[in-house]
Amino acid sequence: MVIQDPEAKKPDDWDERENIDDPDDSKPEDWDKPEHIPDPDAKKPDDWDDEMDGEWEPPMIDNPEYKVRYTQPFTCTGTLSWLLLPKRSCN
Repeated sequence: MVIQDPEAKKPDDWDERENIDDPDDSKPEDWDKPEHIPDPDAKKPDDWDDEMDGEWEPPMIDNPEYKVRYTQPFTCTGTLSWLLLPKRSCN
C-alpha cells in the first residue's frame, strides 16, 4: 500500500513530456549491419540459364552480426530506458 504525501509537489522546472530524447546519444559505430545477407554457402545451380532465368542471386539468410533496429534512448519518468524497437512508450 502506498500512502501519497499530500505536501509533495512537482518542482517548478518539471518537464511534462512523456518521452525525452537523450541529446548526447549517438549510434554505435558497429551498429549498421544489414538484417539479411546473401548466403555465403549458396551455389549457382548447374542448370541455371542466365538468359532464361535472369541473373542468379544467392538466397538471403539472417545476418548473425545484425543487432536490432537502433532508436535513440530516451528518459522516461527520470530513468534512462534503452528501447531498440520503434515503439517508444513508457507504459
